[in-house]
Amino acid sequence: MLKDLFQEQKSYLNAFFDQLDIDQAERFFEEIKKCTGTLFFSGVGKSGLVARRLAQMLMSVGVKAHFLSATDALHGDLGAVSQEDLFIALSKSGESEELLTLAPYLKSKVKKLLALVCYENSKLEKWCDLTVKLPLEKELCPFDLAPATSSAIQMIFGDILVVAMMHERGFSKEQYAKNHPSGLIGKRLVLRVEDLMLKGKDLPLAFAQDALMDALVTLSDKRCGCLLVVDENQKLCGLFTDGDLRRTLQLNPSNISDLCLSDVMTKAPTVAHAEDLAYEALKIMQKIPGAYITELPVVDKQGCVLGLIRLHQIAEAGLCAG
Repeated sequence: MLKDLFQEQKSYLNAFFDQLDIDQAERFFEEIKKCTGTLFFSGVGKSGLVARRLAQMLMSVGVKAHFLSATDALHGDLGAVSQEDLFIALSKSGESEELLTLAPYLKSKVKKLLALVCYENSKLEKWCDLTVKLPLEKELCPFDLAPATSSAIQMIFGDILVVAMMHERGFSKEQYAKNHPSGLIGKRLVLRVEDLMLKGKDLPLAFAQDALMDALVTLSDKRCGCLLVVDENQKLCGLFTDGDLRRTLQLNPSNISDLCLSDVMTKAPTVAHAEDLAYEALKIMQKIPGAYITELPVVDKQGCVLGLIRLHQIAEAGLCAG
């Protein structure tokens, strides 16, 4: 059953894309771009939920937008709108009583009244300066009643509108981060390697000429799962990990006391930089399928060691979620 329903919904969404009047959509977008005030979104029922989500999405990318309940607007909240604002109504039928009651009052309060509807020649359309028809072939609902498809196409249109505004305004990842200071999105866009890395006396440093047996003391004491092998100028020469130790014991169990770190270290390890996003460091660790990388040396432009970023710190910061 599910396979059939997915295919059916796909056909309805394809019909939406095929039949949407792009010129009409472009005119709608032009009105949005020209707005010098606030974009007010409203709707009733499921369309209201989509309208609220669209307003929140636009706010998150720096666009002045708010959701205004049609009922609340009729009872005083209409005072929030001004002549510089656009009011955008979402309605599948274009016949929602609350929006139709509100429409005459909006005409004298806002710069323009726009609408997104699914049906032609609705009562709401007659009040609007511009209406975009969102082509709806049929609801996925077996009774053609529940807005299983109409809500989807409203969200698709809205999401494309949001992304178009991001392109129009040259919205950057840095700006996005400032608008999302908390949660997983904020952490992924704000936390840098230098914020999480081990440094100073906590670093597990060793020299290439150190005997492996002596270096194991540092490996054990620092409990980092690796040694950063450096020269006298703190320049990274290699990396020696717990995994390298296990492989060495398997291959050379008899002459381990004769080995130094330069014999068994990885001489060109993958590195990170202090200014890198911590989430980017996580993606580097996960880049090679089957390669279990859990730590990255952090170096400056000259290759000198500044710190060590481990999967443990990244996980503690909550960046591994999702």
